[in-house]
Amino acid sequence: MNTLIYSQNAIIKLINQNPDIIIILYILKVNKKTIYIAQQAKKLKINIIYIKNISNKNSSYLKKYNSIICKIKTSEKKDYNLEELIKNKKINKILILDRIQDPYNFSACIRTAEAFSFDTIITNDKNTIKQSSLINKISNGANLFTTIICEKNILNKISLLKKYNFKIIGLSSKSKTILKDELIPPLAIIVGSEKNGINKELMKECTDTYKIQMKNSCKNINVSVITGIILSKIIN
Repeated sequence: MNTLIYSQNAIIKLINQNPDIIIILYILKVNKKTIYIAQQAKKLKINIIYIKNISNKNSSYLKKYNSIICKIKTSEKKDYNLEELIKNKKINKILILDRIQDPYNFSACIRTAEAFSFDTIITNDKNTIKQSSLINKISNGANLFTTIICEKNILNKISLLKKYNFKIIGLSSKSKTILKDELIPPLAIIVGSEKNGINKELMKECTDTYKIQMKNSCKNINVSVITGIILSKIIN
């Protein structure tokens, strides 16, 4: 299975960290950054094609909005062992996305999580948007550097996290506690779907719940924005 990466920064990161999965680079515009990428790719003998003549409408669109495209090999969905990750990688910050179905919100949450050093995300296997080239593009390739665990029953993972003394933090507009102070790991942050919020069963398992204080006439904030606010409150 192959997928496309459009972010120049993500491509540079792939070349530095995981070049073996790169199949080919398509360079549509020559600039300082694509020249640098091509130089690094040549050192690793990665195939490069320079596209000069654009004929069809799709290619014209690609050239207008992208300087480089990277085709990579992607494996089938991996089965991660969360307990082993906690023990071996010593992860202590986890983001749980409950039924996030909008690809733009899902991707923004992944990108935000990677920016705040959350290297593990847990999602619903059935009711969450699946990963794709669109997710790669919107998340700016952040999903390639994040462990994403698709779980049929998130409640099982919550029990495991509690076993390892993780605090389970839920974000809900119905909470009576306003988020003010910084949060200290180990913890798992749960954010819910755009329409229905966090599943009631998951909410019952939260050790603490918070809401974001909003002023003026704004009563609703996008789930990806909410995610960015709470992740910024966590002490590294």
